[in-house]
Amino acid sequence: MLDKQTKRLLGLLVKMCGDNGEYKILEIPELIDALPGKARITPEFIQTTSKFLADMELIDIRHSDENNLAVAVLPRGRIYKEDQKLAAQSKRYNRGLLGLIVFGSFLAAFIASLLANVIVNSLWG
Repeated sequence: MLDKQTKRLLGLLVKMCGDNGEYKILEIPELIDALPGKARITPEFIQTTSKFLADMELIDIRHSDENNLAVAVLPRGRIYKEDQKLAAQSKRYNRGLLGLIVFGSFLAAFIASLLANVIVNSLWG
């Protein structure tokens, strides 16, 4: 399981490297500027996180220095990112479905109480 900043870096690498699996030379300051976040992202964070992603076999690093990163996203990295996207969509769908169920339950209870009131009033009223 990756933390939020690591997922963001992986997503950015997937976006910047494209779908062909070729190596891209990316500037580390450009990566820092492209990453959103409240925490201050440093070049050391990019270096250590990219090394971590390479150790997990999500990306492959051909060259790395203080200013540049030559990287390719491996198929496993693309699959991980797509799985995360599908999980987020599923979570939103399930949350919407739960809201619909709760709303339907309250609506059914309201209609049942109205019908019960009509029946009681017609029998004794």
